[in-house]
Amino acid sequence: MILRRDLPDGMRLVEEELAGRFDVSRGPIRDALKQLEREGLVAVRKRAAYVVGLTAEDIGHLYDLRKALELLAVKAVVVHATDQQFAEMQGCVERMREAAVIDDHPGFADADVDFHGLLFTISGNRRLADVWHQYMPILATILQSAVGQEERLHKSAEDHNSLLGMLRAADDRVADEVSDHIDRARERMIAAYERLAIEAAG
Repeated sequence: MILRRDLPDGMRLVEEELAGRFDVSRGPIRDALKQLEREGLVAVRKRAAYVVGLTAEDIGHLYDLRKALELLAVKAVVVHATDQQFAEMQGCVERMREAAVIDDHPGFADADVDFHGLLFTISGNRRLADVWHQYMPILATILQSAVGQEERLHKSAEDHNSLLGMLRAADDRVADEVSDHIDRARERMIAAYERLAIEAAG
């Protein structure tokens, strides 16, 4: 809700009200607020929580981190991935293609996140995967919001298929392709998020 701008920056978050809204006890709400504080989406001042939200700069920083992580993962994938693991990644691409055909934006975003998550699983680097899982929820939510405004799902699916082909072939250019892929994603996410901000303000 914060990332979609349903909750405006500066809004005070009251545990009791949120517990009633989501029909849960205050314990899970308290845990969620702590996680959001760690993710930089909530600030706690004088025992009260306030929405901070994201800026375009924040998204840029998140994608800088994502790029660094994925470039490390890709090096390991090229060396260690099995045919079965590549087949799992191909399955994600097929899900993207199917979602593009029926204009299923949430389904496309889920398959996109799964594709990139597999890079970290296949890498075999538990610490690297831990960092990905720490930031994956916020990146996935940004992606869900942006993909909802994306009109080039077919093109994006084929971009992922090309990337997978380069991984299978251990192509020397794969690191550059991953870097470019994430840079393009960053630009789309920032543009989409800025559109969401304009819509929320209007």
